[in-house]
Amino acid sequence: MTRIRLAIPIVFISTIIMWLMAGGANFDINNFWQWRSAVLDLSGLWAIVPMALGVILATRWEWLNRSLKGLDKSYRLHKWLGIIALVFAVVHWLGDQVEDFVIDMGWLASPARQSHPEPDGVLLQWLDSMQSLGRDAGEIGFYAIVLLVIVALVKRVPYRWFFLSHRFLVPVFLLLAFHTVVMMPSSWWSHLLGWTTLTLLLVGVVACLDILLCRSRKHRTVAATISKLQHYADNQVLEVNLSTQGDWAGHRAGQFAFVTFDPKEGPHPFSLTHSWQNDGQLQFMIKGLGDYTRTLPERLQEGQQVTVEGPYGCFDFEDAGSVQVWISGGIGIAPFIACARQLITNPQKGEIHLFYSTQMPDQQFIAETQAVAAKAGITLHVINTCVQPKLTSAFIREQVSRWQEASWWFCGPAQMGNVLKKDLTKAGVSQRAFHSELFSMR
Repeated sequence: MTRIRLAIPIVFISTIIMWLMAGGANFDINNFWQWRSAVLDLSGLWAIVPMALGVILATRWEWLNRSLKGLDKSYRLHKWLGIIALVFAVVHWLGDQVEDFVIDMGWLASPARQSHPEPDGVLLQWLDSMQSLGRDAGEIGFYAIVLLVIVALVKRVPYRWFFLSHRFLVPVFLLLAFHTVVMMPSSWWSHLLGWTTLTLLLVGVVACLDILLCRSRKHRTVAATISKLQHYADNQVLEVNLSTQGDWAGHRAGQFAFVTFDPKEGPHPFSLTHSWQNDGQLQFMIKGLGDYTRTLPERLQEGQQVTVEGPYGCFDFEDAGSVQVWISGGIGIAPFIACARQLITNPQKGEIHLFYSTQMPDQQFIAETQAVAAKAGITLHVINTCVQPKLTSAFIREQVSRWQEASWWFCGPAQMGNVLKKDLTKAGVSQRAFHSELFSMR
């Protein structure tokens, strides 16, 4: 999370510095129209730059995922970049509309139109001639981006519409990139700001082509067949076993992959519950949380063809400590089961406590989890919140005598993780010792 928190301020500060270097602050502070022009310039930058970075993150390029410590962190940053882009796009649009408003209200006279010399060079002259088209592209792009980002953020919108709406973000970005290049002040082209913005937009265009052609994802995608289904009805969890039909890159315990059961629904992320054994077998545990996942026990059949893309994630349980505390909420148990199974065949020294909090206990599932934990040498604590108090950091510290030496690994509901992290930090646990999987793609 630290890198995500740092990334956004760095984008803002670097943009302001380059804008100032390009003479952005050289205007009469008592002149409303010059203030408006500055606001339009800055808000436009703060809308298109986060949008371009969001498009680049959407490619799922591996080096980006590693630098942000996992695709889940990358998608969290992608989400906030989208929100920031939307906010400043609205500010930019309002700044454009305010001219007609203040004139119609009689508050200010129409600004004097200054004649500008014809730009030097064929390219700048061509860009100047495209300004009318650029304005139209910006207006269309603005209304489209508002609609698409709202669809992406409102979780009541079905996932399939969220997936479909994201496909349209690519052409919308191309429209807005054209608008930015055409409408950018010609003076910027002689400064770092102009060339940096152009470079970022070009990378964004390359990212768009990569997304449209699925180039980066093709080598990570394989076809597979459902070989076995196991439904744990009491806790609404479906265990899906797949046999791959291509060269799977292999995965580590704690990672996840995108599985497409229905092309119309699109790919959904699910945790892998087995480390890779080089036998072509993959296993997922799917909780019936949404309208679609609840219907999977009835929809899926053995022998059905699916596609799998991955693996992703850096929730790898790797650290130098001798004590680990694993905390899972609901279906967050999946990556811990994967690591426990790996420890059975590849035991490691160290003390591990697994706290499994559930409000829908399935006795068969719990019995199987207890058996895996026992074989792996893991101390399992099952907290049934239907009859027991909610899991707290105080309870965990009572059960783990060496908790101050431990690293902490959490996967489950975001609110539960935030509360535990806050309480543990107050108790003296370093934030760097707390690892979490931000398993939310919206």
